[in-house]
Amino acid sequence: MAKWAYNGIADFGLNGGFQQVANRVCIATAQPATYANWGTYAVGTLACASANFTLGTGDTNGRKLSYGPATIVVGTSGTVNHIAFAGTTGSGTLVFVGTCAPTAVTAAGTVILAAWDVDEINDPT
Repeated sequence: MAKWAYNGIADFGLNGGFQQVANRVCIATAQPATYANWGTYAVGTLACASANFTLGTGDTNGRKLSYGPATIVVGTSGTVNHIAFAGTTGSGTLVFVGTCAPTAVTAAGTVILAAWDVDEINDPT
């Protein structure tokens, strides 16, 4: 018997579990493992909102969440190798961490993040 799922199920997980929680993105010099690390390793941060994210059809199937292009001003020089999202409400929540090509950045410079897929939930099989 074939399996099928309403797209709203995946959208709810991507939207409620990520898009509605994450309100800051940072470029980081190491992989944050906690919200406290997020602030420690961040060399540039930017506020983000629901409008910065797009829910759409997955690359293979299912649904995906994409983050639109953004420009982050560098606060501290260093070598960036991670991009991380956090929710800053209350004590803070580390939401997502991804890697990027190691890139040297200089204080007061800018880093342009191209649009990219943050997460994808495949259809049931």
